[in-house]
Amino acid sequence: MPDIIRRFAGDESGAEMVEWAVVTIVLLVATVPVLIQLKDSLLELFQTIFTVLQEDPDDQWVP
Repeated sequence: MPDIIRRFAGDESGAEMVEWAVVTIVLLVATVPVLIQLKDSLLELFQTIFTVLQEDPDDQWVP
């Protein structure tokens, strides 16, 4: 039985995946409130971009 406990304590095969999961959760928790605060500015920016993309470009081709 002590051998099993020693092997279990020394096994780190899943530790890296847990670390990356924690990092991902921390980044999400930090990013979501910022995006909520910037929501109006981001919507205005994207609406402006889409409006400009829908306009006919000026014909300025010079041979």
